[in-house]
Amino acid sequence: MVATASPGPAVVGSAPPAPLVSIVLPTYNGARYLAESIASCLGQTYSPLELVVVDDGSTGEIRSIVEAVADGRIRYLRHPENRGLPAALNTGCAASRGSFLTWTSDDNRYHPRAIARMVEHLQRHPDVGLVYAGCRLIDDQGRPGGSLPAAPPESIWVGNCVRACFLYRRLVFERVGFYDPDVPLVEDYDYWLRTARIFRLDRLDDTLYDLRVHPASLTRTLTLHRKRESHQKVLAKMRRSDVGPPLPAALLRRARAAMHAAYGRDSFFAGETRSARQDLLAALWYAPSNLFRWAILGPFLKSLAGDRLLRAVRAGGLRTARRPDPTGGLRILQCCGEYGAAGGGTERQARAVTSALAARGHSVCVVTRRSSPGSSAAPGVRVAAVIRAAEFGPLFGLTYLASATAALLRAAGEADVLHAHHLYLDAVAAVLAGRIRHRPVAAKMAGAGAGGDLDRLRRTRGGWFLLRVLRGLDAVIAPSSTCRGELLSVGFPAERIHVIPNGVDTSLFRPDPARQVATPTSIGRGPMVVYTGRLIEAKGLGELLEAWALVLRDVPEAQLVLVGAGPLEAELARRAALPPLAGRVQLAGEVPDVLPYLQAAAAFVLPSWAEGLPNALLEAMATELPCVATDIGAIAEAATDGEHALLVPVQAPERLAAALAAILTQPALAARLGRAARQRVGAEFCLTRTVDGLEALYRDLCRSPRRGA
Repeated sequence: MVATASPGPAVVGSAPPAPLVSIVLPTYNGARYLAESIASCLGQTYSPLELVVVDDGSTGEIRSIVEAVADGRIRYLRHPENRGLPAALNTGCAASRGSFLTWTSDDNRYHPRAIARMVEHLQRHPDVGLVYAGCRLIDDQGRPGGSLPAAPPESIWVGNCVRACFLYRRLVFERVGFYDPDVPLVEDYDYWLRTARIFRLDRLDDTLYDLRVHPASLTRTLTLHRKRESHQKVLAKMRRSDVGPPLPAALLRRARAAMHAAYGRDSFFAGETRSARQDLLAALWYAPSNLFRWAILGPFLKSLAGDRLLRAVRAGGLRTARRPDPTGGLRILQCCGEYGAAGGGTERQARAVTSALAARGHSVCVVTRRSSPGSSAAPGVRVAAVIRAAEFGPLFGLTYLASATAALLRAAGEADVLHAHHLYLDAVAAVLAGRIRHRPVAAKMAGAGAGGDLDRLRRTRGGWFLLRVLRGLDAVIAPSSTCRGELLSVGFPAERIHVIPNGVDTSLFRPDPARQVATPTSIGRGPMVVYTGRLIEAKGLGELLEAWALVLRDVPEAQLVLVGAGPLEAELARRAALPPLAGRVQLAGEVPDVLPYLQAAAAFVLPSWAEGLPNALLEAMATELPCVATDIGAIAEAATDGEHALLVPVQAPERLAAALAAILTQPALAARLGRAARQRVGAEFCLTRTVDGLEALYRDLCRSPRRGA
């Protein structure tokens, strides 16, 4: 029975005595994901905790969801009416008993070791008052879609670096006080700023939290006007000395500049151009010496006045393009920064496509980086390794873009169509060159989700401006419907998105029984499972090593080979040297040809969190390898679970291990999956179909009137 009292919340249930950590979970009509959020709190590996659920006057089934949880660590508090998030947080914090406090949202979820890692850090560093960690973005179905790494603590003065995964000492609550109800929508940022004036903040490099981004989430339904007003109040409070020393004038100007720049960007994309102009001008007023803002926001302000800048770029031209022969060979200018790179799937696809186009009688020129080793190309393909770029800091992007644009401008006069292989700097350079030279421009989205093209744009300073430029492409090539969905979600016109899947040369990628005994590794004679691709977090390689330790229990002689390079290489090598993985995992590094590894393997594994349409998987399927992969959109388009491959949930090491063990211990299953996989690639993902689609798109672009004119 829940008792409701007007003066304050009613309390139902009991908590274990003196819990070390208190998690406050405020909710208002948030039943959809509440059970999942509660489970992530109570499922922590660190058990001395209490969960205080504060129902802020909901009209739905919040109470029944909480009461259905059979765990004595959960307590339920209820407001008779809705009072807002700050009031709900204050109720939960006041009722908490822990030595450490945190709070979470009803649609987000912790990773299992989140609380343990943060408690450990605070206990090891008694001078730290608050610790925070990075977050992973997920959609309404829980699928990963990007990441928000933890920014340095000193950036707290110009933005909310703490975000959603944090833990602070009870002393912080006692000194800083309650959340301020007068600054709704930014009450958390206000609290972190007040905390930073008294206590030391520290960050963890780990990603410990899933932050859900969906249309109904609080942060997607708020008005910018109200949020800006609250933010201005927060900065005004920083001049007072009631909580800690006042903020220095110079730092306060930086904070105001960053605030106005952020709201200017958001207002512009919300269609509120007048507010955007005012905010962006204010950002320049508060930080006139910031050359980056002058370089990026200056042209952007001009575009606000009727989009004059972009219209001029699109309409400008140096010479008139010739009308290509509708049936003859085309002059195709492509841009691929790492065309000669050994291990990248996008680069291998680019080399295969250009070779096939040249074989059909088209003249193909590829502009690439000077450091790219791929100077040797198929007959008819000319490689111009002329792009230069500084190898450090923000200068890389600026110098790369300038050099690539200049190179494409020089070559575009003799081209009929331009094609960039990444929806990033290559594509921006192609848009600029194409508009000036009056040539149609297409660009391919190479990857989706975390680590994909759009995620990379989001994490780039000025990425919102680059995205605006990219919306001027004549065509965007999406290798899967998953990529198409991401493109639509950020404003690309549906009629300009063309789904053309990646293709594999099945005459090259094929099983070769004669090479089964000639393994390219020196790891041993047990059955080999191979992974090919970049060594990055989004590929799920951490879960793969966890799963491999389980596989070795059933197949102790099995070998795992990781082919590729990337930022996780050192960490993976360290883990692979520890028992029980020692001697059973090999990092082969980046290799010029992955085919020998595929032909020598017994199975292929791809535990990615997100993908566009993975070339590595298609190559393994064409080689007739039984494959185990994650059940995400693009992969599920290429292979049906149980028919062409075994698909498992994302970040499920036990399920991944069970699938790998099944393939290694059931030869009939492995053979059936391998045969079906090769047939699937031959029917739907062969290189011929891909080149047919590109050829048709090129000709259509050359026939159509220039959209940018």
